[in-house]
This record gives sequence, C-alpha cells and structure tokens, in this order.
Amino acid sequence: TRCRVHTVMQVVRLARALGAEVRGVGLREAIRDEFTAASIGAAFAEHHVLLFRNQNEVTPTEHVEFTELFGPVEPHPLSTRPSLVDGKVILLEHRPPAKVAARNDFWHSDISFSAAPPAATVLIGRETPGPGLGNTLFANMNTVLPALDAADADVLANVRGWHSAEKLFHRNNDSANDDPAVAMLPDAVAHPAVRTHDVTGTPSVFINPYFTTHIDGVSAEESAGLIARVTEVATHPDNTYIHEWHDGDVLMWDNRCTWHYAVRGDFEDQVRVMHRTTAGGVRPFFAGIKE
Repeated sequence: TRCRVHTVMQVVRLARALGAEVRGVGLREAIRDEFTAASIGAAFAEHHVLLFRNQNEVTPTEHVEFTELFGPVEPHPLSTRPSLVDGKVILLEHRPPAKVAARNDFWHSDISFSAAPPAATVLIGRETPGPGLGNTLFANMNTVLPALDAADADVLANVRGWHSAEKLFHRNNDSANDDPAVAMLPDAVAHPAVRTHDVTGTPSVFINPYFTTHIDGVSAEESAGLIARVTEVATHPDNTYIHEWHDGDVLMWDNRCTWHYAVRGDFEDQVRVMHRTTAGGVRPFFAGIKE
C-alpha cells in the first residue's frame, strides 16, 4: 500500500541549461508515496535531468519499480549488455583487465533506433572511478531549434530522420570489449526530426550524430551538414550539464528532449559499474509533418 511520506522535497538547479538535484526524498519514497512521485514527475518535466544522491541501498527490484512510475520497463531490444531482473536492469560493468565494457562516448539519445524509443533512462552509479572521472554530459534539445538559422529550422520541422543501430551493432561485434555480440541488426526507422513532447507539448530536435544515418528529402552531404550543425548548437557549453559521479548517485534523463555522452578515456584502468533501466515511450510525433 502506498502512503503519504511527510518529507520536504527540494529541487536545486544544477545548470542553467538543464538538470536539477532532488533533495529530501529518494527512489524509495517515490515508490511508496504518490504525492512524492508526482512531485518528482513535475520536476522531471521542467529540468529534463534529475539527480538523487546516496541511493546505493536501492535494490535492482526497487530500481525497476521506480522506473515504472514513468513507463513500462523494457529490456534492451538488442541485449547489448548483461542484465538483472528479467533483463530489465542493464549492467554497464567495466572491471579491467578481466571485463572491458563497450564504449558510450558519443552524443546520442537512448535507443532512438526503436519504433517507440524510451521516454526515460534511470542510471545508478554502483561503483564509480572517482570525482571527475567517467563524467556524463547532457545537452538540452528543446533549445536547439530556435538557436539554428531559419533555413535549417524550417527543414528540420518538415522532414524525418532515419535511425539505425548499425554503429551499435559494430561497436559490440567488432570492437575490443566483453559485452554480448548483437545477433541481428534491426531495420532502420524514421522519426520526425522535430518531435512534440507527449507530456509537456514542447518541440525538440530528435536527431543525433550516432544513430541518425540520414535525413529524408535532402542530399547525403546536406544531411551530414544538418546533423553537424545541430550537434554544434546542442553541445555548446552553455547548453549542457556535466555530471561528476559519486557512488550511489542516480541520474534520470528524458530521452525525448536530451542527448548524453559518457566520457570514457580517463578511467580505462579503473572500475566503473552502473545499473540502467529505461521506461518505455510513445512513437515520436510532430504536428508539422503530415502523415
């Protein structure tokens, strides 16, 4: 039975562009109390990335239960990592030299190559290499469209981008890492290059330089140029938040309106163990594109 938790929740902004720390409550309080869960949901809609400190006692099952507040918890469609809780908690485990994890040092939105990409990701730092090592960077994609020149913005608002897992397929299958090989490459999918957030109604650019292979209606050269210009605007320091991990940190982020990038090169010889869940989302849509 879920009950009311009489705890004051504080939300403290982490960066001007996006991100906030939630204090006074954690994942367990949200699972037990509907008011706390709703308050966290409102903060998530406003800040796009939320941080909870000192959450290492949260079990993998509780991790799943918290994530379920934001959507059905889904295993990774390609089974690219080991997992717990029936595939719902993905293990990102780097224990050199015995265990070398696949890399994530590229700007992307999680699993955007799916027909209905995840709405949210919840990542727990179980063992982290130390302050300043293995940071994760986030970019706010809500601000990108108005920051582009008018011609680029007009193109993006009226086209689809094609998303493919091909690079992920080759990352796991061809690179030096100990994560599972991907058995089959799924078909590419097309999403609006600008999508409407299904909770807030805010439009955001929904292409990324890792999974987006090309954009409909323009040449390959112009497609690459558009993606490059979007990346330049999106990853400007003023539009990002950099998170320095500590053991027990939980970050949750909104895949509908953010990109992220996991810094890798500074902790190659150290242990880093993370647990990740994703909450299912809707098929991306945008009113500017006619079906």
